[in-house]
Amino acid sequence: MIDIIVTDINNNQPVMNPDQYDIEMPEALEIGTSVLTVFAYDEDIGENAKLEFSLQGNTDDKFYIDSIYAAQTGVIKILEVSVYTETSVCDHVKN
Repeated sequence: MIDIIVTDINNNQPVMNPDQYDIEMPEALEIGTSVLTVFAYDEDIGENAKLEFSLQGNTDDKFYIDSIYAAQTGVIKILEVSVYTETSVCDHVKN
């Protein structure tokens, strides 16, 4: 399981929608391949509405996440070519 952490510092806590993603990936994906786009929103405005996504948990340095501020999304990509099976991705939202 990989935890997706969304952080911001202000008065409204960010919320992921949906709050859990379950995916299956084909084996031997190329480095840089996008495997999942996650979404969150924050009711703040301006700088306080910017979200930063990060991964925690047993990623084994095989995944990374790009934060796309304007779209309030995070794109999880492959860092290492490997054989994958089923992966469950859950979120933890921190303020």
